[in-house]
Amino acid sequence: MVVIDSAHNNFHTRSGNFRPFSDLLQSDGYIVKDSEGLYSEFEAELLEGIDILVVANALNDANVDPEDCKGAWGYPHPSAFSDKELSELLSWIKAGGALMLIADHSPFAGGSTTLAEALGVVLGGGLTLYADKLLHFMEFSATEQPLDGLLSPHPILQGRSQETESVTSVVTFNGEAFWSQPKAKVRPLMILGNQATTYYLSTGDNITAESLSKTASVSSYGMLQGATLRLGQGRVAIFGEAAMFSAQLAGPNKNIKMGMNNEHAPGNKQFTLNVLHWLSGLLPEN
Repeated sequence: MVVIDSAHNNFHTRSGNFRPFSDLLQSDGYIVKDSEGLYSEFEAELLEGIDILVVANALNDANVDPEDCKGAWGYPHPSAFSDKELSELLSWIKAGGALMLIADHSPFAGGSTTLAEALGVVLGGGLTLYADKLLHFMEFSATEQPLDGLLSPHPILQGRSQETESVTSVVTFNGEAFWSQPKAKVRPLMILGNQATTYYLSTGDNITAESLSKTASVSSYGMLQGATLRLGQGRVAIFGEAAMFSAQLAGPNKNIKMGMNNEHAPGNKQFTLNVLHWLSGLLPEN
């Protein structure tokens, strides 16, 4: 049973941007449901019937404007979850639950910052790009270390069969970067290369080359866009980019393919399945 969260102003839901994600999982045999009708906030008792919980780009009410998608995206970006919810969710994971947490560029990183910190991860926020190139989607490779990023050895890359399920390349579509806390038992999966740069935009305005040139930025070399960890009896997979698990059409003319539908991202579909197989326990921990 996979449940995709929609109770926290999520930008990616089962009926919206993550419909292709849901369809893919269902074709693989998973039962996929929206959280509506199951819970309105995280409570351990209500989460008991869920095997895998997917939380993608949650937002606090303060960053939601019903009239304008980006109208309330300016800082600050408070947590999307109450302290009680965080406690209940962590207890559920430790008891054997599995969480797939996706927190994209601002403002979405802010919505999940407190949850990520409780899991041993520090979200960088901002917008992570290959240098200053808006439409250079980043490729992570397992066979060599390109400028974009490296796929670190992991059961998720091997799959259940080296011949049919192994993954050597994954593409992300910007997003954000994050760190592992010093003593956290976080296992890197996707490591950014030496041309990765994070830009700290102050509002939800349209992103252009001109606006980037006037924006504070830092190198994201060595930071992560994907990682896993064990928490008690449970498993957690964390990603700093959501479109890679979708099949969106973006841009002013809706002609830019972002996700599993992109011709340069043939490995994303199997990677998505392998992530869920790992969370399901079908793949070994190490």
